Amino acid sequence: LFHDSWMRSTQHVASWIKNNKKNYTVIKTPHKNLILFKKNGTDNRAWNHFTGFSTLKSIFRIGNYFTITRVSKFKYKVSKNYV
Repeated sequence: LFHDSWMRSTQHVASWIKNNKKNYTVIKTPHKNLILFKKNGTDNRAWNHFTGFSTLKSIFRIGNYFTITRVSKFKYKVSKNYV
């Protein structure tokens, strides 16, 4: 159960579950603020199975140390990436 479904981070996680966890299904709720998943079975993939994914922010990555954090019509801000 996820709340605050309007948040981009919650939508990102829910999208990942919908697209990558075939053993989960979405259950409709009467509240638009909630996203509910039901586990239908086991995940038969190997424990070390991993498929990479990216976000819009990672597409704008510059090298290993800088990330564009805000893009507007004519300006952008570059900040240090401490990850």
